[in-house]
Amino acid sequence: MSAPLRQIIKDVRVHVVRHEVAPLATHGYMEKGRKTLYLGVLRVFDNNGLEGNACIGLPITESDRTIRPAGGPLKQYLIGKSPVDREAIWHELNRLAVRWEVSEATVMAADVALWDLAAKAAGLPLYQFMGAYGHKAPAYGSAPFKVTVTENVEAAQQMKATGVRGYKLHHVVPNRREIVDVCSAVRRGVGDDFALMYDGLRNLDIRDALYVGHALDELRFAWFEDPTTFNDIEALARLSRTLATPLAVSDEHHFRLADVPRILTAGAARIIRGEPAKDGLTGMRKMAALCEAHHANLEPHVGGGALLDFAVLHIVLSIRNCGYFPLDVTTPRDRYVGLLENPKVDAEGYIHGPTGPGLGVAIDWNFIERHSEAVL
Repeated sequence: MSAPLRQIIKDVRVHVVRHEVAPLATHGYMEKGRKTLYLGVLRVFDNNGLEGNACIGLPITESDRTIRPAGGPLKQYLIGKSPVDREAIWHELNRLAVRWEVSEATVMAADVALWDLAAKAAGLPLYQFMGAYGHKAPAYGSAPFKVTVTENVEAAQQMKATGVRGYKLHHVVPNRREIVDVCSAVRRGVGDDFALMYDGLRNLDIRDALYVGHALDELRFAWFEDPTTFNDIEALARLSRTLATPLAVSDEHHFRLADVPRILTAGAARIIRGEPAKDGLTGMRKMAALCEAHHANLEPHVGGGALLDFAVLHIVLSIRNCGYFPLDVTTPRDRYVGLLENPKVDAEGYIHGPTGPGLGVAIDWNFIERHSEAVL
């Protein structure tokens, strides 16, 4: 019996997909009516007839500028490489992104697609290919930004009714008393047996953050996210030492793997947030290891398209130090564009690992082909 051919990338294609979403899908700060957005779908083909996929984009991608470079220098770079060399390719892509003057979202999609391709070659779901820690994870949801107390309470109750195990709320007014009023009302509205997280959106100074944080301690919140910018290490460290509620840092666009060591060594957070659109799956695995060494959690953030959301699920299921999978249950039709099926939670609020090889998701190629402005 002959040995299988060494896996080599033979072709790369990029679909530039133009689609429309409701303002609700983008947290309500776009104009009313449906909004045109762009999504890139990366297809990496090997010499054995297998295909790895990923999405290219950011949570809100209003142009194709992030997508089109993947059909140029990135495509030429990948052809002839082997998916087994993911570690070397990840380092090289981080270096080349600056030279190519492209965003991390453009190049990190390749890292996700290579993981997908390698797991398909092994015939395993990606999280099992990485090394599974579990086969299901509790899900929490978050809703578009709300303003009034009533709106926030209703959103939390609706979220709980979907079956998820927790809810992350945002309050767009940076007034500490209003924030505490909202968080208190939401806790009363959902009861004590439901996990709650609060995202400060980097809007608070140290005094206001301490005021809010002490309230969150009493309300038994699961975490306090981004009370201030991640660069204010001294303030974060003081908050983290003072509060019982763990600080989570950061879903800020510029926060990446290189920023994690100084946050952890300073004791400035007990939860790190990362996403594959910024650091790829390779970078997120490094984040998880750094967190574990510091007795901290990695709680991933989703962004960059439906395939990257599923990539996050595989990370969650492959590490010990993660509590939840972030699931969008409010706008699934817009969020999971390009898929035949959306992720679902079971009766106990868990989302289960895909059973198919690689990312294990069914892609709606008819939709993608109908809505492709170009195939690069």
